Amino acid sequence: MLGKLKKSKILQFLAFLSLVLLLLSACSQQTQTKSGSAPKIEKLKLSESNSKTKSAPRKFDSNINPKRTATVIAVYAAKKYGDDWQKTLADEKENGIGVAVKNSEYFPHVPSSFGVVYQIGDHEVLYTLKQVGHDNVVYLYTNNGMKELGQATFRTMSQYLKENGWQYLISEYAHKTKIFDLRISPKLMSQKMQGDAGAFIMPFVMRGNWYSYFNKRMNTTTIGPNYTIENGEKYELHRIDDRFFEHKTYGEMSKNYQIRTENWEMTGELSRKIHGIRWINFRAWMQGAGDGIYYGLHS
Repeated sequence: MLGKLKKSKILQFLAFLSLVLLLLSACSQQTQTKSGSAPKIEKLKLSESNSKTKSAPRKFDSNINPKRTATVIAVYAAKKYGDDWQKTLADEKENGIGVAVKNSEYFPHVPSSFGVVYQIGDHEVLYTLKQVGHDNVVYLYTNNGMKELGQATFRTMSQYLKENGWQYLISEYAHKTKIFDLRISPKLMSQKMQGDAGAFIMPFVMRGNWYSYFNKRMNTTTIGPNYTIENGEKYELHRIDDRFFEHKTYGEMSKNYQIRTENWEMTGELSRKIHGIRWINFRAWMQGAGDGIYYGLHS
């Protein structure tokens, strides 16, 4: 309306009047904006988050909600591939999904470029995360990384569960999901642990692949100079100081100690041959009860 009035004969008067009105209007708008800023900012935070998700792929950040992230991945893998993932989901239902975050160096079949491996439950299932372009891709495995099932973005997984009506499972599992950070820092890696009497060196003739059949399944163990790879997971072979072992239990050791020795095997050779065979015993580090596993070479 003001634009049209500028063309009238009383141009100067209206120009002055319009300037006054505009100034008053600007002051009025500024006052209203300040008084109503708090609720508007709160609403903008929510809408801004939604718009970012839709407009551009957001980088994966496990700190956002690691429990929900792990739950979506576990449920997707169980529904998509079944088998060991489905068994894991069923086993974890009562107490919640337990995710162990470990260094990838303990999983020789998983590319070392991933750096971190997420291991779930007792069925040797795990996943890794890697940024590819603008998307974050999840790689799914069984047999501790020896078999890759497939890969998908987190967004694709969420959409798959939504389309098939399985989204309710996320809420059902997520609140009970637990994350255990078992990564070993370079500093902790270089420290000498109490009771460690040094690496156990396997006899040359016993190195290589060993096969066993248990629970209708063929298991493979690879024995190296001072390590074993059992069903895809790597363990370090260490001798233990008997004086330390006589007075200490694993449960009383610090959390850092337990994390560092998580993938250690207490290894030793029997003092005498049995049936003419030289036996070497493997047990979990500081394991009290139980006989462990014995390896003997014969023909």
